[in-house]
Amino acid sequence: MSEEDTILCVTSHGETKAVPRAEWRTRPSVYGISFTEDRGQVLLTRDGISHRWELPGGGIDSGERTVGALVREFAEEVGLIATVGPPVYFADEIYHYPPHTSDHTWYSVLLFYLVHTSGALDAAFAEDRSVGHGSNYGAAWVPVDELDGLDVLPHHYDAIQRALTWLEATEGPVAPDDDDDD
Repeated sequence: MSEEDTILCVTSHGETKAVPRAEWRTRPSVYGISFTEDRGQVLLTRDGISHRWELPGGGIDSGERTVGALVREFAEEVGLIATVGPPVYFADEIYHYPPHTSDHTWYSVLLFYLVHTSGALDAAFAEDRSVGHGSNYGAAWVPVDELDGLDVLPHHYDAIQRALTWLEATEGPVAPDDDDDD
């Protein structure tokens, strides 16, 4: 097979793999960036294959609209009701799932939206893999200032940073907490 018939992609474990172009599949996906009111924490989950941190979201099913997919993914992965806001970041990537999962190579277009959530994060979604329908686990509100020390998927990290910049530009800085009850 010639070099122009293959492309190098990254596996879910960060390894490089040459894959025939004819075996690609296209997968649009949507992810939500949800911050606490003070923008000090962002909602993340753990990927069930690589165990890396990522934003809640995933593939858009055939016939499904972007907003509907994101609302469904939030319900499946973190158990919260999501109100979808504006798009803030887009990326694309080529990745390969290992043979023990699906052994497919995907060209993925990733769409990132701001999301407002309502309700409390159900503790059952924190580490219990049997809850929900997705392959993600470990839902948690993670301090934004700790992201640099975590293994966060690169496009997801970039999307969070872009969302913070966008919010600062459109809504201004977060008002300081003047409560004396701390």
